[in-house]
Amino acid sequence: MSRLIMAAILLLACFLFAIPVGADTEVMYENDSFRIHSAEAHGHTIHIEGEARVFEATVSYVVVEDGSEIAEGFTTATAGGPEWGDFSLEIEVAASEEAARHLTVILFEESADDGSRTHELEIPIVMGEEGEELPATSTSYPVAMFLGLAVILAGILLLSRKRAII
Repeated sequence: MSRLIMAAILLLACFLFAIPVGADTEVMYENDSFRIHSAEAHGHTIHIEGEARVFEATVSYVVVEDGSEIAEGFTTATAGGPEWGDFSLEIEVAASEEAARHLTVILFEESADDGSRTHELEIPIVMGEEGEELPATSTSYPVAMFLGLAVILAGILLLSRKRAII
């Protein structure tokens, strides 16, 4: 019976370690005004989610390709500075014949004094064939959990076998 309780505790420990960290705790890019939790491209749309600490909660952006600005705009965060507010962007980018495109999204805050860009944060984005494959994030957690479970079960089965006395 004690082996069964021990196995249950070990199984519970495997599940605790297999729970991936939430996406909102991981920061991909950051500076004093922005924390980016996800940035990816699907088709001709760039999706960015994060937090901003900017004046009047206004998050401005430009999309740059080969040194030229191809898109610009802004969104509003849920709170203005000095608080952190959540924001998300969906930026449509015109289609191109190139298989893979290397873009940069520059987030910034406009200066209240002269309208210049402050606190710029550059986010590299790959669109097209290379950008379709997402990086491996928490996909290894279930594999590690099942490998741990297999080791535990094998140990229980081997320990529970009665040894012959010679």
